[in-house]
Amino acid sequence: MALKKSGSCNYMLGNYARAGRDWELAFKLEPDPLEKAKVGKMVDEARAKLGGKEGAWEPGSVQA
Repeated sequence: MALKKSGSCNYMLGNYARAGRDWELAFKLEPDPLEKAKVGKMVDEARAKLGGKEGAWEPGSVQA
């Protein structure tokens, strides 16, 4: 839960790469399938915000 909140704070501050990393780790650790799906969507949002910027966070393969 802390990683989801940290990701959300970073997202709101415009730190999309940090948010994506936090959410991706939260995704890997989340045992609840419904919550895991939500976090997966959050990772996708961070990825979309980065839009291929050079030096941006390289997300792993997140699958719900």
